[in-house]
Amino acid sequence: MEGTTGLRSVFQDSLNCAITDGQQPARWIGLGDETRAAINAVAQEHPEATVDQIAYAYDAFAREHGPSDQTDPMESEPHRLEARRDRFRRA
Repeated sequence: MEGTTGLRSVFQDSLNCAITDGQQPARWIGLGDETRAAINAVAQEHPEATVDQIAYAYDAFAREHGPSDQTDPMESEPHRLEARRDRFRRA
């Protein structure tokens, strides 16, 4: 992973999977303990996770991993959660 940008992508993907599928992130992906615990809480509440729980995950990430590399927040594109299909598995 390359800096905060790569880790931010890992965070977004992990949170997305927690929200949409109830999947908890693996320990080895590089997220801090507080961030991972916040994502786990969202996953455990699937599909009824609250906005507060999701916001707390974002806050935990910002506390542990610092702000994003973006210098001007107005230049950043809004982040959107997307449902993802399961990976293809051969029988």
